[in-house]
Amino acid sequence: MKSKNPVEPIRKLKDIENVKKILRNEKSLRNHCLFICGINWALRASDLLVIKLSDVRELEIGQTRAITERKTGKTNYITMNSATREAIADF
Repeated sequence: MKSKNPVEPIRKLKDIENVKKILRNEKSLRNHCLFICGINWALRASDLLVIKLSDVRELEIGQTRAITERKTGKTNYITMNSATREAIADF
């Protein structure tokens, strides 16, 4: 079933920075963490929501973890970087 309201990715760096600022100001650590991980790992929301904090909490910067995308079934590798490490630590 095709969505009546297609969703486009955020492409402009300025828009990404604005969303991060809004989420920080709302003091929503969960949503901020999900956004940071999503944009850095290029994952859909459905894939982000099944990742457990315990699955990625111990990853060091540069380490990767394999995940299976729900929509496509393909294996994707996420790599911990400093932005995702900081967002997870804050959460």
